[in-house]
Amino acid sequence: MELPVKFPSDSETILDDVARFRALSPLGRVSAIRSILADGRFLVSVSPRSARSERLDAEEASLTRQSIRDFINRHGR
Repeated sequence: MELPVKFPSDSETILDDVARFRALSPLGRVSAIRSILADGRFLVSVSPRSARSERLDAEEASLTRQSIRDFINRHGR
């Protein structure tokens, strides 16, 4: 079925977003990134699974620290 409306492809949309981001000043880029991070924090805070996500993040951070310690103990001394 042919639709009378042409929707942009995913790659066209991504390229447009990249062009808009690159056109921003360095301060504008930092502001855009901060806005994305704030949106992510908000979504996590209202998620019904936020406690689970925080617990998994803490576990992952702990495993990362332990892996680094193990690596240093094997190779760094």
